[in-house]
Amino acid sequence: NWLFEYACALDHLGIFLEDDTYYTKALDILNHVLMLNPEFPNLHYRLAITYSHLAELLHEPDLFHKSLHHYRIANQKEKENDQIILEWGITLSNFADLLENTGDAESLFREAEYKLIQAAKLGNIYAYYALASLYALTHQHDRAMHFLYKAKTFEGLPSLEEILEDEWLEELRETEPFQAFIETLESKIED
Repeated sequence: NWLFEYACALDHLGIFLEDDTYYTKALDILNHVLMLNPEFPNLHYRLAITYSHLAELLHEPDLFHKSLHHYRIANQKEKENDQIILEWGITLSNFADLLENTGDAESLFREAEYKLIQAAKLGNIYAYYALASLYALTHQHDRAMHFLYKAKTFEGLPSLEEILEDEWLEELRETEPFQAFIETLESKIED
């Protein structure tokens, strides 16, 4: 248990410091736990997340593939776990974004969309914002705005600061509907 928790802490430290050495150490420990106890609870989910964090940092397709492999195993163990499905969809989106405008990217975006919709149907309110980001990234601004409002309705939005800094929303930020949306959020903060 303590090895697993230590690896989780290293993963969080890697996020905070944006340092791949923490992810690498976390993965070493998690793979050690996998050898000792392949049925350890949430192990494949944690491996998937940590591989995805490292893949995002290093822009490495092989690491994305490892992450997706562990998401599949985690999902087989817990088919109705909306958090696993949400993170899986986000990882697919990140991988597709890395591949840019290829046929593989389109396929990954479609799979990501499916996973995020599935997570929303299972009750994950944060899936709406993830869908908004995915649609913004794929230049579907009307859909992106629809899901931003849906995320707002269900109180599944990140902080205003995070929304304004989200790279995936960069193109959307230049639109009037987005600016009107931000104004509604700012007026709510002032109230």
